[in-house]
Amino acid sequence: TDISAFYVPASGLAEENGLKGLANMILVGKLLKETGFSQRETLVRALEKCIPPRKANMLDANLKAIDLGMGQ
Repeated sequence: TDISAFYVPASGLAEENGLKGLANMILVGKLLKETGFSQRETLVRALEKCIPPRKANMLDANLKAIDLGMGQ
């Protein structure tokens, strides 16, 4: 009774939204929505710090995936 399960078709959502390979970030978004483990702004700053400059274009895709997961 103390466990909640959420079924998110993350791989399909990623593929449908042009985010191939980012199913994990969709799940991070769902986790953020359901648990509130962090504020979204903190997660954005962490991604900005972790994604190297040569892959800066990945920031937008990761944020889109997180937002997609938060909408599930």
